[in-house]
Amino acid sequence: MQNNVIYLIRHSIPIYEMIDGRRVMYGPDALLTEEGKQKARKLGEEILALEGKPFDFIYSSPLRRAHETAYILAEQMGLNAVISVNDLRDTDSIWGGTPMDVLMEVGNAGHIFDDPRTHETLSEIAERMTNAFNQITSSHEGQLIGIVSHGDPLRLLYNRIRYPHTVIPPYPQLVNELTLDMAQGIRLEISPKGENQFSKNV
Repeated sequence: MQNNVIYLIRHSIPIYEMIDGRRVMYGPDALLTEEGKQKARKLGEEILALEGKPFDFIYSSPLRRAHETAYILAEQMGLNAVISVNDLRDTDSIWGGTPMDVLMEVGNAGHIFDDPRTHETLSEIAERMTNAFNQITSSHEGQLIGIVSHGDPLRLLYNRIRYPHTVIPPYPQLVNELTLDMAQGIRLEISPKGENQFSKNV
């Protein structure tokens, strides 16, 4: 039996709209900027160089910024398809269209998940992300897999993989546990015995 190697990848840079001279939070249909597309291609090159082979499968959130990132990776890897999984989506919320300075103020205060504009709890996101991850990994023994999702869902998944039997920490601590920029991934190797080993970000 061989180890599974999984890359947990945050989508690349989306287009932010401007309203009244202020940059606002993107919505679910946001596409990637040209810089975002380039960064996604660069990430694909780095993973190919590290692994010496392409992904066997790529899974993605259905939201456009994630799916476009995954599609660029798939093209580089010579894959014909990206497998969309709804449970890999971003947090259910109505923050789209909110000025970024307002969102950052709420986030820096640690109140994103106390705010009525956020419609899922940390536990709910962690549960669906963990379920999706377990289904994916159980289907691909000994294969190289890419999973493209979003910042907070990936932080929660990372926490549940590393500390499955502990209480989910407050949001600011989650952010500090895993720093994952856009178009960046973290490598996870899982042994047949279920032992997990994370490598540095790529």
